[in-house]
Amino acid sequence: MEITEILQVLERTRSSVRATRAMLADREPTPDRLAILADFDREIQALEEAAAILRQVPDQVPLTLEQLREMDGEPVYIIEEGRGGHWELSENAEDYLADRDLREYGKKWEAYPCKPSLTGWISVKERLPAEHDSIFKEFIDKEKWREGMFETLSDDVIVAVKFADGTRRVGVTRTKDGIWTGLPIGCPVVTHWMPLPEPPGNS
Repeated sequence: MEITEILQVLERTRSSVRATRAMLADREPTPDRLAILADFDREIQALEEAAAILRQVPDQVPLTLEQLREMDGEPVYIIEEGRGGHWELSENAEDYLADRDLREYGKKWEAYPCKPSLTGWISVKERLPAEHDSIFKEFIDKEKWREGMFETLSDDVIVAVKFADGTRRVGVTRTKDGIWTGLPIGCPVVTHWMPLPEPPGNS
């Protein structure tokens, strides 16, 4: 997914979460409902912070040939037809143009100052979030172990999910014993995830 598409999904998801929270907030407050509202608030904040991070990613547009000629000593990500993408580094930027047809620039090859779509998303095929011991681990193999307890869990992360109809959404959840939990109704599949951003400083 391109960054603009991800930002659109984030905004739609945030709007949906806000609407659901607003409906729940109109009901009589109970401890359970207040806890759910707090979860919604955390999810909304996480979605807003994730969008802020993505907006800081450099524009995903190729360099012009003039700009490429000024990239002496700078790494360049080159995408070529039939070869895919790869990094190159040279003290002389003319090396980036050597043995390449300049008439085909923008058609069969392009150069970027950073890898396109470098958004921080991690494919679940690559790895899942790291997990740490839960407070229940000490109860394993003891009579106190109960259904619903789990040995390990991850920190909250941002996830991209895909539904059976192709719809994509972004949310916040975690894994427990290597299994995703708290997913939306509809049994979506988690395709990618990324760590939550650090909270803003005092400034």
